[in-house]
Amino acid sequence: MKITQRITENIINQIDDRTMARLPSLLGLVTLLSLGLYFVDSLQQVASIVLDISLFGWADLMAVLLTRRGINVYLSITVSTVLMVTAGTLLYFCLGVITGS
Repeated sequence: MKITQRITENIINQIDDRTMARLPSLLGLVTLLSLGLYFVDSLQQVASIVLDISLFGWADLMAVLLTRRGINVYLSITVSTVLMVTAGTLLYFCLGVITGS
């Protein structure tokens, strides 16, 4: 387990700060785009796929940030996954209520 954690931390440390600064903006843009597309009936399935991908991106970003702050790699992946699944479930529920589907 220590070898796997060390390898994962080495990969995470190779991501420079400039890239980390741009990722939230890019993910936010993709998320907002997918939310906008969700209200077009013919594009709801495409928007759902793009929203799923952006939620996975947010989970990855959160795991990287938690690992950089010194939290165990496995714990940060678990926490970020649970939070994003919860956020995604709530988001899809709210979108279903708003769109009536």
